Amino acid sequence: MVATHTQDNKVKASAQLSNLNIGWVSVLVVILLLVFSKFSASILPVRHLLLDGKFQYTEPKELQSVLDQFSGSGLLTVDLLKMQSELEQFPWVRSVDIERVWPDRIRVNIIEKNPYLRLGSDKIISVDGIVFSPESTHNFSELPLLDINRVFTPELFQAYREMEYLLANTGYELKQFQVNKQGEWTLDLANNIHIALGRNNPLSSFKRFVAILPHLGNDRINKLKSIDLRYENGFAIGYK
Repeated sequence: MVATHTQDNKVKASAQLSNLNIGWVSVLVVILLLVFSKFSASILPVRHLLLDGKFQYTEPKELQSVLDQFSGSGLLTVDLLKMQSELEQFPWVRSVDIERVWPDRIRVNIIEKNPYLRLGSDKIISVDGIVFSPESTHNFSELPLLDINRVFTPELFQAYREMEYLLANTGYELKQFQVNKQGEWTLDLANNIHIALGRNNPLSSFKRFVAILPHLGNDRINKLKSIDLRYENGFAIGYK
């Protein structure tokens, strides 16, 4: 019994010593990290901040001015998350990819958003369905307009894309998609044809009409002024 008790004490003492060693190693690692972070800027300073990307809507000088704030930081300790966050504040910036390049460079690749629609008078929707507010939408008056009196949703965006695709297959261009307060959909085409879809399954009604459209004949189609699809079992056509 005495031998067993002595052996248990040795095991406990060994475990305590092991825990103590681990504790000291942890403290030493923390101290080394603190020392390294303090002197890393002088040991491995960032000397070059390289900006890559094709910039059509964002001023590269403004982006570079953000990067320049991090010049002189340590290569391993520079705050890349903060750098990314500040660059993402620019409305036209879609994505930011940052890479450390040994021994003294940071390479930043930026991809801009691609404008697709106008949303109201002051917003743009990208081809990815991202809504953002640029400084001005004045130069984008040729983009189709999405005018809705409700919250923009991915479902509405998808409906627009589907209608645009179906119309393109018949040779027509969609210029405006409106949803009023009552939830009624209306479309305006590039050749001044107005389409009323209503609010009861508007997309289904539109698909049925597009399927019928080629059968109306070129003479009728060329004279179209308005199309009312709010009828349950048919539609009404107005001519020029």
